[in-house]
Amino acid sequence: MSHAENELLPATLLQLAEVGFLACDMGLPEQALAIFSGLALIQPAVPHPVIHQAIVHARYAMVDQSVELLLGLLERFPDSQIVKAMLGMFFVHQEDPRAMALLDEVLQNGSDTEAVAVARSCYELARKQQADSLFNPDIETLQFFGAVDSRSIN
Repeated sequence: MSHAENELLPATLLQLAEVGFLACDMGLPEQALAIFSGLALIQPAVPHPVIHQAIVHARYAMVDQSVELLLGLLERFPDSQIVKAMLGMFFVHQEDPRAMALLDEVLQNGSDTEAVAVARSCYELARKQQADSLFNPDIETLQFFGAVDSRSIN
């Protein structure tokens, strides 16, 4: 059997990814993660299997693990617009101020339509979070200023 005959066809890889998402939808996150981990080993030159792992983690309320995976993926694929968009989306979920920079970058680049769609889907929420953080100082800061008697300041 030649090397070319050993390689999985793109259609087969897509079918395996579908099985991974079906496992996730059926409440089998460990199996879904195993499938996507296997696909990541088979396809180390593309970020999608690891992105799919991040999605599985997020669907089971493990967004911190999603962010860790995507930060590692961004180191491996620093120019990947879809990685930046997905990381931006998860940052929005965490209300992390780093979201805006990533989403802005993806929208300005515009080269990956899938990434642009992801960025657009959560951009307004990220903008609202950023505006809210500018107008809602943290409570500890307010308490500090509350302890200062403004009458004693001349």
